[in-house]
Amino acid sequence: MMLLLLIFSLFSWSGFSLTVLSYSSFLGEGSLGESIKRGFEEKHPGVKLEFVSSKELSGLFGYLKSPRSKNVDVVIGLGEAGHAAALEMNIIDEGRVFERGPFAIVVNTEMIATKDFPQSWADLAKVLKNKLLLPDPRFSSAGEGWIRAIYEHQLISPVDSQKLVKTVYPSWSAAYSAFTKGQAPAVWSYLSSEAYHLCHDEKKFKAIPLKEGYPEQREFVAKLKRSKDANAQVFVDYVLSAEVQSKLPRLNWMFPADSETKLPNCFNGLTQVKSLKASELRLDFFQKWTDSWSLL
Repeated sequence: MMLLLLIFSLFSWSGFSLTVLSYSSFLGEGSLGESIKRGFEEKHPGVKLEFVSSKELSGLFGYLKSPRSKNVDVVIGLGEAGHAAALEMNIIDEGRVFERGPFAIVVNTEMIATKDFPQSWADLAKVLKNKLLLPDPRFSSAGEGWIRAIYEHQLISPVDSQKLVKTVYPSWSAAYSAFTKGQAPAVWSYLSSEAYHLCHDEKKFKAIPLKEGYPEQREFVAKLKRSKDANAQVFVDYVLSAEVQSKLPRLNWMFPADSETKLPNCFNGLTQVKSLKASELRLDFFQKWTDSWSLL
């Protein structure tokens, strides 16, 4: 009897398994990842979707370079630099943007009033010296945007940017959690962070509308070069479908890649900021920028 049960357990799943790599906040209960898994498996009952999350300090790109990625078919969530680097090393096919949105400095207006907001990057030190929480640029996609603001778009000098930072955290979630707990009046995050609070009737958190603008973040979904699973491209197409794009603003708190997607009404009151498009990022340039800033 035990032998029969063992045989049944081994052969009870007769379909295909597709392995998708993403970051931890993309997964879990109530997440966009959970919704995607449920929807994709309903549409493709012969395919079982397996998500894995990166535990590497260097994030998704670090995981892709490691032996642990040998069974990964698709990666979702690569930022501009990670996508450029993975392409340069021939790890992935050309990715497709699945979500986007500008970075922003978000402020607790109970600690700094809107009337005192700086108007430009040059004025930041007058208000935010030693008051900004920052996700580590070496390990965080959000921190990547900070480096791009300094070196790619030259919005502030490296030395002046260091004067703003109170604490550097290993991840965006750690930095933002500390911010919402009142450990500092400002945090480097995304404009859509303000949308999250608006949609939850929290009006004290506002982005600073600096006149020069902020770098735009784009996150990519891409099939790995070595994947032979035809379902990998089917999955990429599903992530870009209207079904998924319509859920993205409320489940992943970013803007969908499809600009025609209707946004929730609570996004209407967002601070208006200028988005600065990315240039062609090269891995060696970005690593040099990050190392230079971290050694200041």
